[in-house]
Amino acid sequence: MGEAVTGDTVPDTDHVSRLFRNSQFDDNELQPSAFVLSPNDDDGLSVNWLEHASTSHRTALDAILAAARTKRTVKPNERFAVMNVGRALEEAHNKCPELAIEHDPESPPRTDWTDETHSLIKNMTSGNNMAVAEILAEIAAVTHQIREFATT
Repeated sequence: MGEAVTGDTVPDTDHVSRLFRNSQFDDNELQPSAFVLSPNDDDGLSVNWLEHASTSHRTALDAILAAARTKRTVKPNERFAVMNVGRALEEAHNKCPELAIEHDPESPPRTDWTDETHSLIKNMTSGNNMAVAEILAEIAAVTHQIREFATT
């Protein structure tokens, strides 16, 4: 939908989503560990920019789910969480003033799939990762279980 390019900052008014496995929840509460960088997250934490796909969040989540299914098996009990970019940056500012959310579309030859909404939460470090993860888990709104979506 948008014409953003790699490295563009996702606008504060927009939203990003992340797909979480059921094991990342405790009593329906998203755990901070869901936002902790893994050793494979060299460039940042992967999220998807909703408004880049559609002005309708549900339509955007449909497209994001379709792209995710080209990368891996997505189970019916997984869930989307959505957060406002501006709120995430504002809430995390004291712990990580340089936190940024940037557009980082994936496509061949860099990857085996295409995901135009792919973005990164950047500049988290081993020193601030857990504190930022706790903030993100607190503000992320869990919106939909995957079983609510069509299986195509």
